[in-house]
Amino acid sequence: MQTPTPADIQVATQVLRRFKQYLNDHAVRSAVPGTRTGHPEAIEPHVLDEMQNVDDIIAKLVAWADQLKQRQVIRKSYGQSL
Repeated sequence: MQTPTPADIQVATQVLRRFKQYLNDHAVRSAVPGTRTGHPEAIEPHVLDEMQNVDDIIAKLVAWADQLKQRQVIRKSYGQSL
């Protein structure tokens, strides 16, 4: 399997951000009755967990993309392959 490029990872993070927005929109529409819509207490706990999981994955992907970019800079600087 080929290592993804930073651009590939950026696309993946954009997809995950859209998915998180979908989760948030769905949570707001199905908020717990009797609570203020859009507030954390109105959102079911498992949805908050899923949104946090997506945030964690996004953070890992961004860190990976940064590492790949650093490797590209080093390769260009030294004219070699790592």
